[in-house]
Amino acid sequence: MPADAGNVAATLDERGALGVLNAINEHEIAVGNQAIEKGVTGDVADYAKLMIQAHTENRDQTAAFGPDAQNKDAMAQKDKGSAELASLDKLSGEAYAKAYMMRWSKAIRRRWRRWTRSSFPRPLPTP
Repeated sequence: MPADAGNVAATLDERGALGVLNAINEHEIAVGNQAIEKGVTGDVADYAKLMIQAHTENRDQTAAFGPDAQNKDAMAQKDKGSAELASLDKLSGEAYAKAYMMRWSKAIRRRWRRWTRSSFPRPLPTP
């Protein structure tokens, strides 16, 4: 995105997509804060702090483009995040730390599957 976001007008579709992005950012910040409050330690705590910092920066930069937080897709993403946060909140200790890191692992695998489907639309030949 351009450094001078003030001179860029986002379309309604872009504002909706940015609303979804910021719903994800807000969720990742909330889950990171929850992890810290739950007392995770070591690498898990370091990762939570990194996610809080990265998603806060992303949220703040995205805000310059006027994201539509009331967009139906943004609201659906927010609801999905709230449900996950409530589910994680029921856990504590090692169970929480494991679930916190597993959600990240699942998200990476999900993104990989989406990317490979869009990048390789037909089945790859088998060796």
